[in-house]
Amino acid sequence: MIILIACINFINLSTAIAIKRAKEVGLRKLAGSKKRTLIGQFLIEAFLISIASTILGLLLAEVLLPYFNNLSGSKLDITYFDNPYTIPVLIGTILMTGFLAGIYPAYYISSYKTIQVVRGEITRGRKSLGFRRGLILFQFLISVILINGSLLISKQLKYTREKDLGFEKERILTIDLPSPVLRNMENVRERMLQNPEILNVSYSYTIPGSHLNYEGFTINNKDVNPQVFSIDPDYIETFGLEIVAGRGFDKNISTDSVSNCLINETLARETGVDDPLEASFFHDSWYITMFPVKNIRVIGIVKDFHFKSFRTPIEPLMLAWNAKWFGYMNIKIAEGKIAPAMQRIRDILNEYAPGVPMGYQFIDDSFDLMYKSDERLGKILIYFTLLAILICILGLIGLAVFMTEQRTREIAILKTYGAKVASVILKLTREFILIVAIANLIACPVLLWAGNKWLDEFVYKTGISAGIFITGALLSVTIALVTVISVTYRAAISNPADSLRTE
Repeated sequence: MIILIACINFINLSTAIAIKRAKEVGLRKLAGSKKRTLIGQFLIEAFLISIASTILGLLLAEVLLPYFNNLSGSKLDITYFDNPYTIPVLIGTILMTGFLAGIYPAYYISSYKTIQVVRGEITRGRKSLGFRRGLILFQFLISVILINGSLLISKQLKYTREKDLGFEKERILTIDLPSPVLRNMENVRERMLQNPEILNVSYSYTIPGSHLNYEGFTINNKDVNPQVFSIDPDYIETFGLEIVAGRGFDKNISTDSVSNCLINETLARETGVDDPLEASFFHDSWYITMFPVKNIRVIGIVKDFHFKSFRTPIEPLMLAWNAKWFGYMNIKIAEGKIAPAMQRIRDILNEYAPGVPMGYQFIDDSFDLMYKSDERLGKILIYFTLLAILICILGLIGLAVFMTEQRTREIAILKTYGAKVASVILKLTREFILIVAIANLIACPVLLWAGNKWLDEFVYKTGISAGIFITGALLSVTIALVTVISVTYRAAISNPADSLRTE
């Protein structure tokens, strides 16, 4: 799309200054040049510009590629000869870009009739003005779509960051448990809790967004296949989960471990049982399971919480208490105490597992990783949007300069009859504002279609609000106004006598 915008700029500027080449075309035709010869000449000029642009583009790509890789999280490199497609694609790009950018100006400029040039009848160059307006409209349409797309991605990412997950993710450090710590879990927990910087410590099989484990059970003559992971009795408090019915695991009740379970609201509904707290899950045989018993009684229901990305619905979840299935330590740190707490945690773990590297991450960071690709897409789109806007501004400046020059006499006459500077500027800019307004109207259904298609990847999502369209419209109109006014202001304040003298 950006290449198309650049081609449009070339077309617009080439046709805008075509009048200045009218004499050249007339003299060549007088000397016997055919129309196809002239078209060929102007196309060759476009191809030469395309070749020069491609070479410059490749140089810039080599320089900017490391920064782009860092932004996108990829490891792209440009292989000119190892990849059999690189050179053909580059040549194809040169030919396609040169042809797209050059064919209309070549045809337009070569169409001047010799007799008109000789008589001086080619004076205004307004013949293709409607076509150039259409191209400007298309430019801004692409820019508006990119602007609105960036706003939509930013809105969805803000929604994912601010939506209630159903548990507390701030300042919870998760640590991969080394074997020596697993053998001394209670001692390590006690040592940790002796420090005021550490509020709570719990153990679990996994962390939200990490390893998945599904098991099959039967309840109320119905087969269910929930996700299952093991937690200890302190897990509920550490993560701030809410128990909506029943109770949590109790260290003083031995049967809670292995024989009992907690379920989330989604699994409670899926069972079809009126009161799941009076029911039990059953599995007749097992091989690898967190419940090495046949009957598992439900003792509590936990409010639904998101343990996966917002791209997936909340799944049925069963929580076990089986210490043999613990893989992580979860530590709730006091606010503003992360640095000293981290040091104490390192010291304590080093006592039990000396020399073993501490693999850790914060829960909020692990959730952010789920949307890393979307954040990268948003950042990349912002950069390309800025590039597209810059190219649009350059094209707009060129066309505004040309149109202002063509209306020099009109401006002078208006000022002679007492027109104010503001009214002259308004007359010169309203056409461009209308073009941008039309571009915004056309962009609305395009964004609704493409935006909803992207949002469909998320089960929990924001919507495409009117605010996105209004913000995009204000940005695009402001860009157009500032650009055009900066060009037309000089013409609006010029002395009409000077203009009329030279016209």
